[in-house]
Amino acid sequence: MSTVTGAAILVVRDDPGELRQLLERRFGLDYLVEAVRSVPAAVERLRTWAADGTKVALLLADPRVGEALTRPLLAATRSLASDSGTPWIQSA
Repeated sequence: MSTVTGAAILVVRDDPGELRQLLERRFGLDYLVEAVRSVPAAVERLRTWAADGTKVALLLADPRVGEALTRPLLAATRSLASDSGTPWIQSA
């Protein structure tokens, strides 16, 4: 699905299916909605989007990912998506 805004929503969760589907139904016409299962995969996705100019509108991370892993993710978000003002939500 092509995005209207050129912006994306990223979900980081060990089982992202249901949340991703909900976000896709609600925001899929306006945003690219993607989900990954790990922090390294999320950082790689952020790098890819930074390289191709995709803005990150929202990043959702499951708190069960753990603080030790969310710190690198937050740092990557700050460095790779700093110009987009990405909201960070750590939620189940």
